[in-house]
Amino acid sequence: MHDTTLDLRQIWKTLRKRRSLIGKTFLTFVALAVVISFLIPPTYEGELLLRVKQPKGLANSLLGDITGGSPMATKQLMSTYAEILKSRMVVEQTIETNKIGLDPADPKKELTKYDSFVTRITTQPVRDTEILRVKVTAPSATEAQVWTNSLVDHFLGRVTTLAREEQSVVREFVGERLKEARRELERAEGALAEYKVTQKIAAPADETKAIVDRLSSANQLAAQNEVAMAAAQGKLASARRQLGSQSPGFLADGPLIQQYKAKLAELELELAKLRQLYTDKHPRVLTVQASIAETKLRLANEVSRIVNAESPAANPVHVGLLQARIQ
Repeated sequence: MHDTTLDLRQIWKTLRKRRSLIGKTFLTFVALAVVISFLIPPTYEGELLLRVKQPKGLANSLLGDITGGSPMATKQLMSTYAEILKSRMVVEQTIETNKIGLDPADPKKELTKYDSFVTRITTQPVRDTEILRVKVTAPSATEAQVWTNSLVDHFLGRVTTLAREEQSVVREFVGERLKEARRELERAEGALAEYKVTQKIAAPADETKAIVDRLSSANQLAAQNEVAMAAAQGKLASARRQLGSQSPGFLADGPLIQQYKAKLAELELELAKLRQLYTDKHPRVLTVQASIAETKLRLANEVSRIVNAESPAANPVHVGLLQARIQ
């Protein structure tokens, strides 16, 4: 193993010996840089920052299949937006809007081509953020800023158009599925209703409600009957007490009256049963009510006829009490 040593005096001698060559090389590159700086026109750069916000659902469904909230999803979304920003439609709209490449003094010049202008665009995501940096180079500072703003505006319009188109497709798809589901539901409801009618099945809620209504009607009718019975017993006791103070008389219930009373009791019992099954507007209930009213009228007429025929006409109070007792 050999040690390597540097002799500074030797290096200095070499530099002095080659100083002419070193100076010429330096001056050559300086002159070349100056010439290039004068020959190449200056360029300016416009810059904008875009915040890339991940979609939350179908309302903003662009790239809706990417799982939101992950760094990978943000990175993919930024890459997608960068490609849209450099797409032919966005770039050509920017060129046409700003008449890039045209010169009023030279009518032969044409609009800048897409391939030429897209090289001026640079996109770069800012690390660990949702910011996308957009840069556009131009011959002047004003043009750089105007072109950058115009490019971003057309980019936002393009993204909005894509989102609306996708939303339209989604709405049409969902609408068709809803119509189909509604038709299926109507068919299922019709089949269920037909099955219930065929099998005589009532819905549990309707059946429970009907039972509760019947019980309520029965309890109400029982309470009315108790009140009517108590009132009738009170009238009977009052009539008996008052008959004791009147002139004696005898009046027996006739067989027709007994028949009317028996029929009236049967009709009342039938009405109570029907009210547990039907409402008061049911035809059978109305028929029985009419029969009860007719029977009561006939009973009252028969009682009046017997009382008027067999009671002393001189004592109308006694006649009225006898009639009340019979009723």
